[in-house]
Amino acid sequence: MQIFTSLFPLLLSSTLVFSTPIAKRVENTAKVLGDFSIITRNVQHLSGNLASFVKSPSIGIKTFSTHFSNLNDHLAVTTSDTVAVGSFNTTDSQSVANAAATFAQDALTFLIALMSDENAMAAAGQKSLVLGYLNTANVATLNLFTALENSVDEDELDTLSVAQEELQAAFTDSISAYS
Repeated sequence: MQIFTSLFPLLLSSTLVFSTPIAKRVENTAKVLGDFSIITRNVQHLSGNLASFVKSPSIGIKTFSTHFSNLNDHLAVTTSDTVAVGSFNTTDSQSVANAAATFAQDALTFLIALMSDENAMAAAGQKSLVLGYLNTANVATLNLFTALENSVDEDELDTLSVAQEELQAAFTDSISAYS
């Protein structure tokens, strides 16, 4: 009995040590999914405000700049939160990959709209501003997808790869149009 009572605290502490990282991973996974909600919302705000920015750049510039800056900031946060997780379990990998694909689709739609408004932006003298935001977002998105590919399980790599390829092509075209 004495062996049991002397080993019990050790057994209990080792159980707690192994449980903590799992709880932390779940917390961080929820954080990453929340981050994706935020960056998707940032893109939706950009899309929603694009028409007013194109119509009146001098008035819409502040809102457009704020939303684009927020997007770029939140992309960096999402990347660091993804790195903090290390690796997602199978269920979380699927959820995170789907969230990334949703973000990529919304961003793709926005970039296509932005390319179609390139002439109006040029006429308003806003091309260099937009180009700066595009370059920053492109690098931040590449960093995010690299972190995701290192964190999800192998079954979700195709989902991420397709989303990243389509988004990267749209960024390349947009940056080219605004250069």
